[in-house]
Amino acid sequence: MTGVPPGKTEMGRIDLHTHSTASDGTDAPGAIVEKAAALGLLAVSVTDHDTVSGVEEAMTAGRRLGIEVVPGIEVSSDYRDNNIHILGYFIDVRAPALRPVLDWVKTEREERNKKITAMFVADGFDMPLEELKREYPASVLGRPHMAEYLMRKGYTNSVKEGFDKYLGEGKPYYLPKRRISIARAVEVILAAGGVPVLAHPLQYRYPRNEVVEMIEYTMGLGIRALECYYSEHTPEEQEWLLSQAERYGLGVSGGSDYHGTRKTHISLGTGMGGMAVPYSVLENLKARRG
Repeated sequence: MTGVPPGKTEMGRIDLHTHSTASDGTDAPGAIVEKAAALGLLAVSVTDHDTVSGVEEAMTAGRRLGIEVVPGIEVSSDYRDNNIHILGYFIDVRAPALRPVLDWVKTEREERNKKITAMFVADGFDMPLEELKREYPASVLGRPHMAEYLMRKGYTNSVKEGFDKYLGEGKPYYLPKRRISIARAVEVILAAGGVPVLAHPLQYRYPRNEVVEMIEYTMGLGIRALECYYSEHTPEEQEWLLSQAERYGLGVSGGSDYHGTRKTHISLGTGMGGMAVPYSVLENLKARRG
């Protein structure tokens, strides 16, 4: 990380949840950092899905531009057959503990991609896996890329339509993916020197009492903070999550979930217009390392 700007811990804004071309975003890791610097953010984290391949580029851009870059990741994990995301901050991207898990996730994803594209091809769609790989050489391929490809080929009018008609859960070309347990996700992040955070707890559509159960369960596994600031949280939801973090003595995190043009309604640093994550959030997370 680059140096901490003095005297701006409350007024300065940060964004600790962004995605680059290394997973399913449309901006290169370095471009995200450049945009963050141009917006006057004090810190940013590139938290790609199940990969750290964009972290070094982001860190290099941070050093060049004088903006603090936090090495991060967002790991997909399983909870009651639901896809729960665990953010990891301050991780050592070269930690030996990371490699086996990320390699397993990559292999599982590749097998799933192979099966989905084969289903499309068998039904007459022009979607060979090799062409997808050529179109997105630096990305971890997934359904967002397929939906975008369908749109470019004229099968749909939008990425959303691709999910609604073909790739969303319950649709003809959807295949469930195997995920690691939350326990394993937290274990790996801790082993890599990171701080594990429960991402956007209210986005999983559980009622509040079940969200509390999830918070308590993940706390028992080593979760150290909740993502309370988030683009799609209402002010009331944000306050409720902040109260839960205080109730359980957990840290707080926050970010936009910026994906570039794949989520045009979400802007870097401000989310859907009203998000403001203070630098003090990052200071608190730093205190929870080790």
